[in-house]
Formats: sequence, structure tokens, C-alpha cells
Amino acid sequence: MKCFKGIVYFILLLSSCNSVSLETDESTNFNQNNELTVKDSFDSVNKINSYDSDLLVEYDDEKRLKYLYTFLYNFKDFSWEQIEKMVKFEDKRNIILKLELDDYYKLQVNESYGKEFAKGFHLIDFNQDGYYDVIYNNADGADSDLIRIWINNEGVYKEIFLYPGTIQNLIHVDNTWKGFVVNPSCCFNPYHEIYEFQINKDSVEILTKKAILVSNSIPKNLAHITSFEVSKSNYLRSYPSIKNEPCIDLFWNGEEYCGNIIGVLEKGMVGKAYSSVQDSTNRIWWFSEINVSPDYSIFGWISSTYLIY
Repeated sequence: MKCFKGIVYFILLLSSCNSVSLETDESTNFNQNNELTVKDSFDSVNKINSYDSDLLVEYDDEKRLKYLYTFLYNFKDFSWEQIEKMVKFEDKRNIILKLELDDYYKLQVNESYGKEFAKGFHLIDFNQDGYYDVIYNNADGADSDLIRIWINNEGVYKEIFLYPGTIQNLIHVDNTWKGFVVNPSCCFNPYHEIYEFQINKDSVEILTKKAILVSNSIPKNLAHITSFEVSKSNYLRSYPSIKNEPCIDLFWNGEEYCGNIIGVLEKGMVGKAYSSVQDSTNRIWWFSEINVSPDYSIFGWISSTYLIY
């Protein structure tokens, strides 16, 4: 059977290794924080038979992404007012007009609704040089929100970052600023992203990126169960069941995708399990995060038959 020859398939294959030392997550040793042990995950395994099961988060991209993000980072909504320099609209507009922006932005800020548009721009001294830098997070006329960052060098603004996404939290820790972002799928990209970035003196670095297929189901009972190693080559799937057909060619990249297969897992790959369910054939599946590289991971369902934990 020909299946999934796209970019994720090749990325997953690149991450395979010959020998991996596996240590069980410390969270598997206690339950006082509502976390599950490996044994508990099998003793109280949830059964799931259909897409409309109460065990799954309803199919709403925003709700599912927020739910997954909150579980992973345990951050609540933050307020820009707590971290930004508050200035009058006229002063902020003058700064915006100094930025390297196309006419869309300049027209918006000069319209009657300019005050509302300007709320997407925030003044923060990221590199602690005494000059307020600029970060923008809002729409830009396209389908996705954008994050744009300019460093202020004595009144001259240089853009150092432009990437889609909506900031969920921005914190100052260890003398640097870190942002946590949810980036819903857009523009033929079949994956949602959750990523973390760090603002350096004159650059921005994406530290980690996590991806989940748009059609991937997410269980409601997320918990830190265990770390694991893949013991035998098998498939990562978007839903906890075996479905290898039909195979379709996506019009935008010409690749073939079969059933609910996301990609191929090779022996030695490692990851973390966050939920376990049982299908109608009594097969146990784990909703898991697979490490593709040190800074990139992907979510999906794996049969526990092929895991060492």
C-alpha cells in the first residue's frame, strides 16, 4: 500500500535512531495532581467507538487548540497592559508610521478606527537598552494573525520577526522574553502549530514547535501518563482505530494520503503519552506526542502494542 509520502513522512523517518535510553516520566509515580500512572491508565482505560464520543473534544479548532495548549503549558490568559508601555494614541501612531510597513497598516492607523487598530501594537523594551521596541499581534488582511517584532535602535526600527500565530502568553524570565503561541492551520497547511519563541538582543529564535493535524482527534482526559519508545515500525494515526483506506491525492501537493495514517514511526523513536482509549476491537491506543527532532514534535494516536514504557 502506498501511503503518506509527504513532508511529515520524511521528517518522521529522519528522527529514527538505533538505540534510545528510556526513562519513565516522574509523573507516573503519583496521583495527587490528578495524573495517571501507567497501571492506572490500563485499569481505567476509556472505551471509544465513534467520532461523536463524549471522550473527544468537540470538533472546533479554536477550542481544541486552546485545550491542548492549556494542558501543555498550564498558562492562563495574560494581559498586554501588564507588560507594555502605555502611551497616548497620537504617540503610538507616530511610532507605527516609522515602522517598515506597507500601505495597509498606514491606512488603517489613519482611519477613523485607527485607535482600535493601534491596539494590536505594543511597546516593550525587549533588549533592555532603554528604548521601547514594538510587537504587533493581530490581523494583517490575510487569513491568519501575524506576529511582527521591531527592535528600536535609538529611534530606528528594524524588523526581526514575522510569523503567523496568536500569542497566548509573553513572559520575562532569565533576562529574556519568551512567547507562547497558537497558530491555527491556514492556507493549505494541514497542521495546527503550538510554538515557543525567544527574543534575543537583535533576533528571534523559535525554541520548540508542536504540530497536530487539522483532522486529529483529541481526548478529553489528557494527563501525563508516561514516556515511551517505539519498539516496532508502525503508523501514527489521526484517530484511535485502524483505517488504511481510502487513499486520496490532495490537489495542492499531489501526495497520497491513506485512511487515518499521518506518518510512519520507526523503531527507536521516543515520545510521551497523554491519554489511553480502547476501540471496539479492544485494542488500546495512546494519544501521544512524538519527538521528530529536539525542537519539533507531532501529535497522533499509536497502538500501545508497539511501545516500550
